[in-house]
Amino acid sequence: MSASIRVNFHEECEAALNSQVNAELTAAYEYDVMSSYFDRHDVALPGFKKFFRDSAEEERGHAKKFAEYIQKRGGIATYNSILAPKTVIAAAKDAFVRALEMEKEILAKLTNLAEIADKHNDKQLDDFVVEMIEEQYESINTLGHLITKLQRAGPEGLGLYLFDKDLQ
Repeated sequence: MSASIRVNFHEECEAALNSQVNAELTAAYEYDVMSSYFDRHDVALPGFKKFFRDSAEEERGHAKKFAEYIQKRGGIATYNSILAPKTVIAAAKDAFVRALEMEKEILAKLTNLAEIADKHNDKQLDDFVVEMIEEQYESINTLGHLITKLQRAGPEGLGLYLFDKDLQ
C-alpha cells in the first residue's frame, strides 16, 4: 500500500485541470493544421507556418505543464480524444481570427478553473492558474496586434508578403 500525496486537491479541481489539458491539446492540434495549411505549395507563407507551428508547441507545453501539475498534486492526468478541427482558412486573416477565438476560449476555461480553485479554497492551484491567465492575456494582445497589422497589409500581394517576412 502506497501513501497518498493528495492534500487539499478536490476532485472537481482535478477534473477541471484534466479538461484544460484537453483544451490545450485541441488548440495545439488546430495550430498544427494551420501551420500545415501555410506550408502548402499553393499558399507558401513560411512566416505564418512558423508562427502557427510555434503556437502549437506552446500549447503542447501548456498541456504538459497542467498534466505534470495534476500528478504533483496526487491526481491522475487523463487524456481524451481530440476531434479534427473544422476551421476553414480562406485567407490568412481567418487563421489569426480563429487563433484569437481559441485563445479567448482557453482564457474562459482558465478563469473557470480559478473560480473552482477558489470554491475549494485551493490557494496553490489558484496561484498556478493566475500565472497561466497572465500568459493568455499576452497571447490575446499579440494576436490582436497581428490582426490589425494584417488588415493594414492587405489580404494578398506585397503587403501579405512583407507581413509574412516579419513573422519569420
